[in-house]
Amino acid sequence: MDIPKFNLPDLSKMTIPRHFAGDQSFLGSMKQPNMEMRDGYLAQVDEISSTEFLEKWYSSGENFQLSNIDSVIRVSGNVQIDLNKVPKKYGIIENFEFEDSVIFLGENDKDLTLTGECIVFLNCRFKKKLFFKNCRFERGKSPHNRYDLNSIEILGGFVKEVLIENCELNGLLLSKSETESLKIGQIDIKNCEFLNGSISINNTEVTEMCDINFNNFNHGLLRLVNNKFRCGCRFSVNKNVSLHFYGKESIFEKPVFIYQGSYKSVDFSDIQFHDEVDLVACSIEEELKLIGNTFEDKFWVLSKDETNNSISTTTPNEVWIQNNRFQNGFKFNPENQIIDRLIAIFSEKSSGVMEFENGTFNNVQIFGSNFNNSVFFRDCLYSHLDISNFFNRSLISFNNNVPSNTLPDFKEIRIENSNLGNTEFYDFDFSVYPVIRIIDSRLDNIFANGVEWFRPDQLQVDESESDPKKILSQKREIYRQLKLAAEKQSDRITALEFKGKEVETHREFLEIGKTKKADRWAILAGKTNDHGQDWIKPLLCIILISLGFFFPLYFIADPDINFWPDFSIEGWNLFWEKFSDHSKILPQLFNPARRVSDMFDQIQYPFWVYFLDGLQRIFLAFFIFQIVSAFRKFVK
Repeated sequence: MDIPKFNLPDLSKMTIPRHFAGDQSFLGSMKQPNMEMRDGYLAQVDEISSTEFLEKWYSSGENFQLSNIDSVIRVSGNVQIDLNKVPKKYGIIENFEFEDSVIFLGENDKDLTLTGECIVFLNCRFKKKLFFKNCRFERGKSPHNRYDLNSIEILGGFVKEVLIENCELNGLLLSKSETESLKIGQIDIKNCEFLNGSISINNTEVTEMCDINFNNFNHGLLRLVNNKFRCGCRFSVNKNVSLHFYGKESIFEKPVFIYQGSYKSVDFSDIQFHDEVDLVACSIEEELKLIGNTFEDKFWVLSKDETNNSISTTTPNEVWIQNNRFQNGFKFNPENQIIDRLIAIFSEKSSGVMEFENGTFNNVQIFGSNFNNSVFFRDCLYSHLDISNFFNRSLISFNNNVPSNTLPDFKEIRIENSNLGNTEFYDFDFSVYPVIRIIDSRLDNIFANGVEWFRPDQLQVDESESDPKKILSQKREIYRQLKLAAEKQSDRITALEFKGKEVETHREFLEIGKTKKADRWAILAGKTNDHGQDWIKPLLCIILISLGFFFPLYFIADPDINFWPDFSIEGWNLFWEKFSDHSKILPQLFNPARRVSDMFDQIQYPFWVYFLDGLQRIFLAFFIFQIVSAFRKFVK
């Protein structure tokens, strides 16, 4: 069998496509090339001096590219750049390795030196620092990414230290390139003005330090995406920046400290924090959003900085917390400043202890299923508290909802389609809310201590419900569940209060429909001691009824007395004489074990004496039972 022949291309004539056609005319002055291992591959390394590098750069046009497609160019010696000689537009420096520091230094702090529009370092290695100070970049677009307004881009490679100080920039981008990852030892950016862009650090590994402090932004972003920070991080800005950390590959192995400054928003999404995170005295205007993060150590958001006693001037309008794992606790303390909206969404993905202290919330919304979170609200005010479509399998605790004399505009507590489970209320005042709206929810496992409960006129059900019987039926069920909750914690007093409201609501329900009068009379009889809460009412009833039976009894029992009035002197004398003779029966009327003979001596007892005596004993026994029932709320 004949093997077919293939015409293979001449590899020596092939070229590698590039973004720019780099000028390589200076390679003739290089030393004999070396072969070194780079990222697992054997690469050619050519060497030039810093003087040769600068001469070539200064002689480039406004738009330039310094690169070599075939080898790495190693620059030896310190590279001190004269900003008056560099091109004033943009350019790319690719595949260079700098043995010493590369320094862009302006003349003085007040009069910044024009550096150009944009400079891109592509797949370069800086064994020491890359330093920008007192530099000013004109507004322009990156030649490498036409959608960004970046003044400096470092794409791929390695930098021992990036130091940018007192510069005026549009934006800064640190990221991997299409072919290489980016690794940086230290990042130090301070006292800079970002006019129209952002600081973006993407897909980068930082190993020693990240310090970004005291920078001003003109509505920009400090954006960190899918980075690995193996060092501590400090962030602080003067004004107008949104801080966005996100990416499922993002890892912060050491503490993150964000302090003071003014932020438009702070957004953490899908981040892994292995050490503590602190937001201290940060003024956040719009929102604080935490979604899908893992905090292996504590995460505190504090409005007050205890070290210098400073307090943030603004708090976020909205706080959104969803599906986070707080393995060592989350604390949020706005120092009684007003927050418009708090949204907490729970699921099986969320866990840990969450504490909210000294907050004033216009609107609190709680959703989802709480499987593993213990949530504590301490000394917080809520104008509107909404718990909807929520199933609590763990713990939520509300402690003292009126902590000060500064009362907000209390509006409504709404519980809808929820099972509160083990929800605790300590020193909670429901009576300050005009509306307590409970719709299709379970409350029979809540715990309450020191609670001021709502009045019947405050309790409402679904706004769309118009049938009076259904409204009363739903209210009766709410009182029944609250009664059961009180009984489970052996709170007999509160249980009787809710039982009374339950029965009273049932009475109103019966009055609307066609029901037996016997049921209505039974409920009416229960009101004589407020359904087991008041012993004074039945005692007064015993006294009044006994006095009412006293006169008919001795009128009937004594034949010398008739029912016709006699207002003569003889008639009055006879009345008082007989009253004195029979006054001993009055105490006997309070004795349920008496006999008729104990009340009347030597008198023939007619039928009506026995009848009235028996009837009075029935009333006496009933009201004694009502007194005993009322006292039972204090004893077992």
